[in-house]
Amino acid sequence: IHVMEDYTTTEWLQENRQNRWRKFLTHFTIPKVKSLRTNTRSMYDFFRKNFSIEDLDILPRFSSYQSLIATPKTIDLKLKYKPLAFLMLYVGKLNHNSGLLKAINAGRFGLRNSHIGLVVLGDGSARQEFEKRIEFFGIKKQIIFETKPKDVVSYMKSADVLIVTDTDEESEDLVLRAAAVGIPMVMTRTSKREDIFLDGESALLCNPENTDEFSLKLNLLMNDIPLRKH
Repeated sequence: IHVMEDYTTTEWLQENRQNRWRKFLTHFTIPKVKSLRTNTRSMYDFFRKNFSIEDLDILPRFSSYQSLIATPKTIDLKLKYKPLAFLMLYVGKLNHNSGLLKAINAGRFGLRNSHIGLVVLGDGSARQEFEKRIEFFGIKKQIIFETKPKDVVSYMKSADVLIVTDTDEESEDLVLRAAAVGIPMVMTRTSKREDIFLDGESALLCNPENTDEFSLKLNLLMNDIPLRKH
C-alpha cells in the first residue's frame, strides 16, 4: 500500500465528507499490510510508532529542478498587492506545529513599514490563532493569507525573501525547490540544510530556538540588495 495523504489531521477530515469513512477503513486494512510506503517522513514515523509492518519505507521523490528554473512566473506580487514594495513569503500548513508564528515574530518589526508585507501560502486549523496574534502586533494589513495557491513556484519567483521556519519533510523539499528558483532564504538549521547550504553564502541559517537571530538575518536581507542578489 502507498499512503499518499496524511489522514491523521483535522484538515484532511474536513476536505471531503467521505474522508471519515476512508479513515475508518484504515483500522482494518493497515494492520494486515506487510509492505507500506509513505509520502512523507511524518507519516513514516506515525506508522512505525503505531503499527508492526514488516516492510516500511518512504517513497523516493523526483523533482525536476531544471524545469523549475525555466518555468516563467505567472504572478507579479508587487503588482497584485500595491503599494507593498518588499514581500516576504511563508509556505506551509497552518496547524499547531506550524512555524508561521516564528516567521511573524522574526519579521514583525519590518512589517510595521507600510511598504513591507508577508504573503502566507497555506491553511489549517490554527489559522485563526495566527490572525489574532497578527492583530495583537498591529500588522494585520501587512499580512496576506492565500489558502489555495495553484502555482507556488511563481510566488517564490515573485517574492523577495522566503522564510522557512519549519523543519518537516515538506519544508526540506521546499528549500530545494526554492534554491532552484533562486529566491533568497532565511531558514532554520537542520542537518540536511547544513549539508547543502553554506550560511551567508547560499542561504542564511538560524538556530531553531533563536528568534532574535531570525530577526537580525531577515533585516539584513531586507536592507542589503547586493546580498539578496548574491
